[in-house]
This record gives sequence, structure tokens and C-alpha cells, in this order.
Amino acid sequence: MRPFKSAIESAVLRGIAAAAGLDASDREKPILIVEEIRTLDWASVTFIGARHIFDLRLDGAPGSIAEALVALSARLPDWEFRIPGHIVADIELAGVETLDPSHSDPGEVSNCGPSTVSRPFVVNVLTIVD
Repeated sequence: MRPFKSAIESAVLRGIAAAAGLDASDREKPILIVEEIRTLDWASVTFIGARHIFDLRLDGAPGSIAEALVALSARLPDWEFRIPGHIVADIELAGVETLDPSHSDPGEVSNCGPSTVSRPFVVNVLTIVD
């Protein structure tokens, strides 16, 4: 595993995990896997910052993944990220067609049988320098 490029990446990932209700010590909770993180410089007339694209994946039981994505979808827009010198100006959960656990999700891929699946998703973040 590569180290994070910045404090922004690690703070955003901690916030995503917390907003989703994930807990590494709880084996019933899904595991958050980082597939790729891309950062692009961004500027407007009055602000400078960066766009961050987090390609992520949840591995676990289908029901627990659905619960984590529902929690993430509900909490993420208002989540307070603590990033010294930066503000999260915009954040969006993308790549999730349905959050209803009673419907099959075309994004889920079976890993190790019917009890464990992987669910990829993307979080787009705009941070600006405070």
C-alpha cells in the first residue's frame, strides 16, 4: 500500500469511513478499499484548491454494504472534515445507482461466494485553501 500523498487525502478518507459508519475492528462492517486517488489543481477568480477523485470499493456482506452506502449518502454532504488550512467546498458520492438493499445492484461483484461482494463507488471532493 502506498502512503497518502497529502493530509487532505487521509482526512477525507477518515471522514468517508466515519460517515459510512465503518469500523475496522468490527468484522460485521464492510472494509473500505482505496483503488485510486487522483488530484487535479483547481482555481477560480477568488479561490485556489484542488479536485480529488477517490475511486473506492467496499468489500463485505451485501446488506452491510448497502447500509454503509445509505449512511454515507445521508451524512456525507454535511460532514465536517478537519483539514488544517483547507475547506471541503463540495463533495459528491457518485457511481451508486441504487441504495435500496431490496433491489440487486448492478455495481456489486461477487468475491468469495454469495456472502461477500465488492461494491465500487467514487467520491468527488473539491477542497479550497482557507
